[in-house]
Amino acid sequence: MAAIDPADFSGADRKAYYINVYNVWTIELILEHWPGIRSIKEAGSFIRSPWKRNFVHLHGDVVSLDAIEHDILRRNFPDPRVHFALNCASRSCPPLAEQPYRGETLDAQLEDRTSSFINNPANTFVRESRLHVSKIFDWYSADFGGQDGVWSFIRHYAGPQLAASLDTVTDKRLVFTDYDWSLNDRPLPTRPPEDGDTAERP
Repeated sequence: MAAIDPADFSGADRKAYYINVYNVWTIELILEHWPGIRSIKEAGSFIRSPWKRNFVHLHGDVVSLDAIEHDILRRNFPDPRVHFALNCASRSCPPLAEQPYRGETLDAQLEDRTSSFINNPANTFVRESRLHVSKIFDWYSADFGGQDGVWSFIRHYAGPQLAASLDTVTDKRLVFTDYDWSLNDRPLPTRPPEDGDTAERP
């Protein structure tokens, strides 16, 4: 994969390629520190986070995970669904897909990953008349069009159960759940966190 130059790929193929590169090198980073690692954050250093560490071999260069996510994917392929395809090896991250991403099926794959993440009650739920969502929607709020954009995005992907819950919300201010950075080497949660285990936007 490191020797491949996707310059001649179609747009969808390039997008899929870089998503796969990000995920493969995230796994490589964890394996480099396995089995003693408990969180991807432990793969960084005191002065540099693991996402800023240059270790990804990419068509003749060595770059960071941040470079792939922000400088390549977000800059050249703006699509908020990509946030649900990238895996950071943490329990609150969108889970790793069972199959690699492919240009010809990418749109369907992104739709599936986005819908699956949003409709998991551990990630999106209503409590005390307010909508609780992943910190992904806080960190990348601009990619979704701000708070109103987040609401529209979630309504678009909400299944019947979540959609019914959304109709009970009376306070439109979003609540962002705490992010669990522990390694995703155990089954991921499928229910909302305990009451109080949230982080609200200031």
